[in-house]
Amino acid sequence: MSPENAERLKEVHSTALQIFPHLMNFGTSAEGEVTKPETSFTADVEEEANSYYERVYRQEITIDDVIKLLQKFKNSSDRRENNIFSCMVHNLFDEYQFFSKYPQRELTITSVIFGSLIQYQLVEYYALGIALRYVLNSLRNPADSKMFTFGAQALRQFQSRLPEWPQYCSHLLQIPQLQQAYPDIIMTVRNSLAANSNSSTTPPAGTSNAINYTKPVPEPLNKVIDRPAFTALNLDTLLAADKVDYEIPSEAVQDKILFIINNVAQSNLETKVSEMKELLKESHYRWFANYLVVKRSSIEPNYHQLYLQFLDSLESPLLNKHVLRETFANIKILLNSQKTIESASERSLLKNLGSWLGGMTLARYDSNRLLVAIPFVCKVLEQASKSKVFKPPNPWLMAIIKLLAELYQFADLKLNLKFEVEVLCKSLDIDLKEIEATTMLKDRPPKETTTTQSTRFIHEFEKWSTGNDYGTSSKPVPVTSQMTSIPNTPTSHMPNISLPVN
Repeated sequence: MSPENAERLKEVHSTALQIFPHLMNFGTSAEGEVTKPETSFTADVEEEANSYYERVYRQEITIDDVIKLLQKFKNSSDRRENNIFSCMVHNLFDEYQFFSKYPQRELTITSVIFGSLIQYQLVEYYALGIALRYVLNSLRNPADSKMFTFGAQALRQFQSRLPEWPQYCSHLLQIPQLQQAYPDIIMTVRNSLAANSNSSTTPPAGTSNAINYTKPVPEPLNKVIDRPAFTALNLDTLLAADKVDYEIPSEAVQDKILFIINNVAQSNLETKVSEMKELLKESHYRWFANYLVVKRSSIEPNYHQLYLQFLDSLESPLLNKHVLRETFANIKILLNSQKTIESASERSLLKNLGSWLGGMTLARYDSNRLLVAIPFVCKVLEQASKSKVFKPPNPWLMAIIKLLAELYQFADLKLNLKFEVEVLCKSLDIDLKEIEATTMLKDRPPKETTTTQSTRFIHEFEKWSTGNDYGTSSKPVPVTSQMTSIPNTPTSHMPNISLPVN
């Protein structure tokens, strides 16, 4: 089939799904029988389907709730619930052409739901191909557009499934604005492609030049799906409620910003900070945070303290938030990358980012929290005695033990805190007297020089790590009720998914 005819066929498929929405759920019912497609929905089904979107936009229910409902309706033996599922998916697909007119928060919610349809296998066959193509087409828009943001946020939801579609990964790698705006996503895509270099996985229908469709064989329900080795860093909710429309600055502005960073020093810090405040807009924070973490902090450990002082002097909690997110995002990528195991240079990047993260967080906590921190740390580390990896002489574990030894010997701890350290060493079969203590307490700068610059980073890190404001969620769907309240604002166009209007 020629490329022209293949493109026409894809358009026909897309149109068919819109005209005959039940084709999106064309498969087997709960009893194993083939479901019969219908061409329209009853008024009560339409009303109930739209009501769920309205409730999630008003934050009466969470995105997690919506996904669970979709899973329930799709697999239900009740025909009406099947119809509600199909209607909800159809309406979401039908609204795609209007996403560029959505308010930012509503678009964020919509993008997470859209990506979750793919992640949790709620769409299959041709509908899956159409959904993937919508995401791909969105990412081909300018980086400062709402559609590009939609595509990136949706893509983040199903990153773990990218290894299934190597050809789709190849398409993603050909999008220059995605490489510039989201290098962490690009690294994930490359890792997914590398993992499938010897695979013959068939691309999803609707995403290749020719659609060679065969019905997939259902996988066993108990099949174990490969997961990243380190899964504790869940970053999707970090900036979900952010109101700012982010953009990449013009080349002229980029050059000026990079010139400032290239020339900043202790002697001109105040001057360079003033220059940066005039240039750097809130809408550029995401770009700048990525640049600072990827292009500077990961490869310039000797300048970490200078960059931290520079960030503190800019006095922007939102920028600090972005820098923390970019730091965690890139650490997560490196931790789970096969290349990090094989390459010393990649491991060096990871160590540098670890030092950078520690400088932003741990190094800024003062000893007045030791009463809380030491017992907690000791109890966590006691479990290392049961581990094959983290028991002594694991370097990560021993580094913490050496710091605890310094605290034990020189920090004038109360007896109960010293007892916690002694119990830990006993459980790990370590002789505390033989541990070479660190000199971190002796070498640290005077308290008065660090207190001011610590406050904002500590505040942001505590919120991130505890989930009190924009932190992580352990629920299966990334963005949940951590999103701030959505105001009752009118929208430019939302014909099927209506929002309340004042």
